[in-house]
Amino acid sequence: MIEQTIELWKNLIRLHGDLLVIAVKEYQALIIQDIEEIEKITSDKEEILRQIILVDDYRVNLINNLKAKNTQDLVELWKNDVRSGDLIKYNQQLKDVISKIKEQNVKNQLFYHKLMKSLSLLKKEFKKGGNYQVYDKRGLTTE
Repeated sequence: MIEQTIELWKNLIRLHGDLLVIAVKEYQALIIQDIEEIEKITSDKEEILRQIILVDDYRVNLINNLKAKNTQDLVELWKNDVRSGDLIKYNQQLKDVISKIKEQNVKNQLFYHKLMKSLSLLKKEFKKGGNYQVYDKRGLTTE
């Protein structure tokens, strides 16, 4: 049972690592204001989150079935097994990745707000109307 639990934690670490990579890509897309890329990333992120929810539901069921309340209880349950140290190590890695995701999400939120403000200002400018000229790739006005 401990081997199954360790594999579960490894899977959670992998999925959260994938989520961190997506969060960084999202930040890069926000910086350059690439709306199409942000939409694609959002879709990818939703899929990873669905997978995380499924695996985490399995984790919760496993803990409940073993009559444990948390990871520390699992470690205590298997304290005589040499692999219990692995569970502690993987749990710390999972916490570290989740912490990095949270930090990245704060950065992303800041850029989302800046992007929304820019879009809002742009929208106001278009609503004002006025005489605008459109230029082609050679810099000449079009009629």
